[in-house]
Parts: sequence; structure tokens; C-alpha cells
Amino acid sequence: MTPQLQSRPTVHQLPDGSTEYELLIVTDMDRNSRAGEWTWRAVTREGRLTLSPDMAHVSIKWDENSERNLTSSMNIKGRAMELSDLSVFHNRILTPDDRTGLISEIKDNKMIPWVFLNSGPGNTTSPFKCEWMTIKNDVLYVGGHGNEFRNKQGEIVHRDNMWIKTITPDGEITYRFQDSLANAFSFRFPIEFSFPLPFGTPSSPDITYDDYPDPQAKPPHHHGHDHHKPKPPQSTIPHVRVYPDGSTEYELLIVTDLDKASRAGEWLWRAVSRRGRLTLNRGRTHVNISWELESEHNLTS
Repeated sequence: MTPQLQSRPTVHQLPDGSTEYELLIVTDMDRNSRAGEWTWRAVTREGRLTLSPDMAHVSIKWDENSERNLTSSMNIKGRAMELSDLSVFHNRILTPDDRTGLISEIKDNKMIPWVFLNSGPGNTTSPFKCEWMTIKNDVLYVGGHGNEFRNKQGEIVHRDNMWIKTITPDGEITYRFQDSLANAFSFRFPIEFSFPLPFGTPSSPDITYDDYPDPQAKPPHHHGHDHHKPKPPQSTIPHVRVYPDGSTEYELLIVTDLDKASRAGEWLWRAVSRRGRLTLNRGRTHVNISWELESEHNLTS
């Protein structure tokens, strides 16, 4: 019977004074992780690292018959289970998939999705390419390569990889732009490097916080009287209107659930949205619905 991954202490002090660390490794097989038409897999292996009392000698021993398959059907464009790291967070063994942006818990030899991370500041349609995790102050930090994405000409296309995600034990996600540029890139300054680094060559464009403001930053201080203070943002598209005749108009937005018919390509699925208006008369006895012309839009994923 295959042993199960369970929550347990991972560091042990042995009678001879040496320290034993339990190890768990996981694969990132890239395209080779595909195991079937709708199945992707990774392989874990358990072992032990022993550190001598004088910290001068290290030995690693892998447990026999400890390898096991972890499988999932969740994928992005036919890629999945490319697991980049492992972390024990609140007695859960977590691992990030750098293709799907899913942080999953490994439990009872199963992949249980916990949170989904999308790229950049949280408003993009691409999954976050998770490459590492660490824990600080009871918060899980998840990051990527930390560099600018550039085209073949060396021009910056986006800085989505420079965002760090912090996750609380309850799964609350905060998006942070490398905490601050000064801290995140201080290692470049002693050797006179400034970002971006196109193809390993130092460069020095003018980059400010306005390019990608820190979501944790405080708003600017405003001086003067109340009428100089910034006004709260107003909705540019009211969803409900009341007319002089007493009728009420509601803006409508509907979206389809096409079941199996939502598949639009080899790795593409779609839904259709449509806008319209519902009008309710003053006496609340009559309803009229009209759909806007050319308001249908394809939503794809």
C-alpha cells in the first residue's frame, strides 16, 4: 500500500546530536508532464537529510518505494502539473503550478486546488508563472522570475512577472509590485546595473512608481480646503435609471452556459455575453425587455 502524505514535524533531533530533515521533492517535467488526453502528472519522492552535530557532514537517503504520481485534469492550453516548489504552510503541503497559476495542496496523494493566481496586478487573463514560495510573518509569498518581459527587439512588453503575491492562511490574496523597486532591485545598484537588463546588458531608462504603482503605497497627501480633496470615483454607466413617468430601467448583462458546446478550438473555450435593458412601469405591472443590437461578445479562455 502506498504511504500517504500527512502533516507532521519535518525536523528531528537524533540521540547522537545530529539533525534529521524530512525531504520531499517534486518534478517539473514541462511538456513531458502530459500523461493522457486529459491527464497531467508530476512525481514526488521522499527522503531524509542528516546533518552531523558539528555541521560538517551531510548525508541524503531516499526512501524506497516513496515515489508516487500526482495527477490533475486542470490545464492551460494543454500544459499543467509543472510544479516549481514545495512549502509546508499551516500543516499543508502546498505546491505551485507555473503553467496554470494554481496553488494546490498535496493531500492523500491528491492535488487539491487551493487558490488561483493570475499574472500581474490581478487584472490580467493569463495565469501567474509561479516559480518560488517562501513564508514570512505567517504569510505565504509567491513570486515568478522577477524580470521584465521583452520582445525580440528588447522592448518591454509588460512587467507582470515582477509582481509578488502574498496569501494569508485563509487564502486572501494581495498583489504587490516587488514590495518596492528600491528593495527588490537594490542588488543591481552596487555593480551599476539598473533595470531593465535587456539580454544581460546594463541600461538606465527612467522608471518611476507611476509605471506600476505599489498597491500597498499610501495615497498622496492633499492640502487645502475640503473642495480640493479628490472626489470618490463615480460610475460612468449607471445600472438603474428612474424616468419622469415613474418607470424604472435596469441595464442587463447575460452570459451563456453552453456546456460541451462551449469548446471553440483545440485548447479554447468560449461563452457569449449580451447586453440589454429591462423597463418596469410605474405600477410594477408591466415589464419590457429589449436587447441592444450588436451587443453580443465572445469571451474566451
